[in-house]
Amino acid sequence: LRLTRLASTLDRDLGVAVRFRRISNGPRRVYHPETRELHLRTGLSEAQLCFELALQYALTGHADLLRELASSLPTEESRGIAVLALAQYFAAAVVMPYEAMLSTAEEVRYDIDRLATHFGTGFETTCHRLSTLNRPGARGVPFFFVRTDRAGNISKRQSATGFHFSRSGGSCPLWVIHRAFETPGRVTRQVAGMPDGRHYLWIASTVRGQAHGFGRPRKEFAVGLGC
Repeated sequence: LRLTRLASTLDRDLGVAVRFRRISNGPRRVYHPETRELHLRTGLSEAQLCFELALQYALTGHADLLRELASSLPTEESRGIAVLALAQYFAAAVVMPYEAMLSTAEEVRYDIDRLATHFGTGFETTCHRLSTLNRPGARGVPFFFVRTDRAGNISKRQSATGFHFSRSGGSCPLWVIHRAFETPGRVTRQVAGMPDGRHYLWIASTVRGQAHGFGRPRKEFAVGLGC
């Protein structure tokens, strides 16, 4: 299993011991540098656990490289954000390797459900990865990805093209990303015309966070993928 291999690699290469099911709520991953222990939350899928292990490997094993890549940014805050973003991309590439993702996507004609089943990932993670297949000489469909809450606040966005996202609010209430909340759990489709004359195909669906106990509502978002 890839989960066992990743845990063994962390232990062998970096001396980091992985402790599963040590956190019942809160963050998915907590690293204790003084004991070199990585504690993981309960209720995570196998793919989510692999992502967190790969993320910790990048942050610990490639810390100097990540800081060097982010060193040209002007502020400490921006450099910290860039380091985390690079580590997250590293982790996504471990869970869904580029060549395997692209070849499988083309084989199944970009069927998100089949891709998610193949890699053991969820709808959101699969859509996000599809929006990063932009390697020169081996490009996938130039998707753009967005995640928003009911109020229209965009918490994630990624584009393989020059598509412009507003940071918060101000978007059309008829946009499929908002209409997805009307049919939770179902994929909603839309062809949208923009003021510049371009037309885009969008699909969207809702995703929900982990349950944290009786009476505590789950976080709910709408995830959209367009081209």
